[in-house]
Amino acid sequence: MDDEITIAVCGTRNPSLYSLKVCVGLTNSLLSFGISIVSGFSDGIEKEAQTSALRKGYRVYGFVPAGIDDYRSKTYMMFKDLTAARGAVISEYLPGNKNSYVNFGRRNRLMAAASSGVCIVETAEKSGSLSIVEAALSHGRDIFAVTPHDLFDPAYKGNVGIIRDGGTPIMGAYDVYREYFGYTKTPLPRENEKGAFDRFNIPSPQADENDAPKKHRKSAARVKEAAVEAPKKRDFSSLLKMERMVAETLNAVPDPLRPDVIAERTGIGIDDLLTLLTDMELSGIVKTVQGSVSLE
Repeated sequence: MDDEITIAVCGTRNPSLYSLKVCVGLTNSLLSFGISIVSGFSDGIEKEAQTSALRKGYRVYGFVPAGIDDYRSKTYMMFKDLTAARGAVISEYLPGNKNSYVNFGRRNRLMAAASSGVCIVETAEKSGSLSIVEAALSHGRDIFAVTPHDLFDPAYKGNVGIIRDGGTPIMGAYDVYREYFGYTKTPLPRENEKGAFDRFNIPSPQADENDAPKKHRKSAARVKEAAVEAPKKRDFSSLLKMERMVAETLNAVPDPLRPDVIAERTGIGIDDLLTLLTDMELSGIVKTVQGSVSLE
């Protein structure tokens, strides 16, 4: 799990319809970036996030507060085999250990430790969901909270508190995406650039050709010119208008593009684009590799 971005999508066991809708859209977009989901097999928000991931065949890591064969929640019994096949079912308890109230806090500690960040979709002021936030803080993990649709709704007082205390407010998956794949952070030193850019599949900055010795400039220019290939001719006439715009944009360049670059070149809003890319990936039109998108 150390070589991938993982997000624990958590919240109340009794979410509103608004939160369920947000959870599905958020999870689908995170998955399209190649981000894996961490879950605790709880009802409500966690179940919805886990269902979205498993339905689309993506990786899920599930943590249980008992022995692997001793946890009897309905959600766990429904998802454990598929989760084990697609990712992993993890427990710190030996067989024969039944779940108890104290075990849930320990499970949340493990979930936080295994995650790059924790995203709270909906939680009240005093909720068990906040224990994973505390655990994530102790491990130095990123904390995200969905902005509530109603600041005065007590069901979202936990979200308000997280944001007020310094958690990252999110209004879509792109706010999470930027934390791990964006360019907003301080650049790394020159000697470390290659490893950092390779990790996230981001093209490394090209050296200024003026820095090259004069005797190599002509040959370097020829190599660069030869490397530029004309885009392949493909027929996208059967696609919908926005799908066609995205496909033509990707077909015009040799390398995969980040969603924010596609949004800038097509003029499609980032939230609409993320949903569109998810649909296009499910249809086999595009594929996503470590945050960048290319034609299938």
